[in-house]
Amino acid sequence: MPLGNSLQNDYSCAAALCSGLSLYSSGQIMATGGVVFRNLILLLVYESNKHNDILKHFKSAQKRLQDVGYEKFFGAGSKGEREAKWFSGASWNQAMECDSEQD
Repeated sequence: MPLGNSLQNDYSCAAALCSGLSLYSSGQIMATGGVVFRNLILLLVYESNKHNDILKHFKSAQKRLQDVGYEKFFGAGSKGEREAKWFSGASWNQAMECDSEQD
């Protein structure tokens, strides 16, 4: 469910999450990086026709995952598994949606 009813609130939330992500260089570790990316992508999914932005952030998440490793990005144990499954499912769903829009 979106965080706010107005589109302006969604843009503000997305901008705040992007700003938070930009504070960390690839050499630094952000303990909640995967969660921040997930929330940012969720906000963009709720906005229509934002496929390019969603793809950009999926690619950024992939790069961060490669830089810091699985456990530092997703978390350990069952929490990390849930986060990884969410990213897997969400990226698959976006690919299917983009494919269906091209038909």
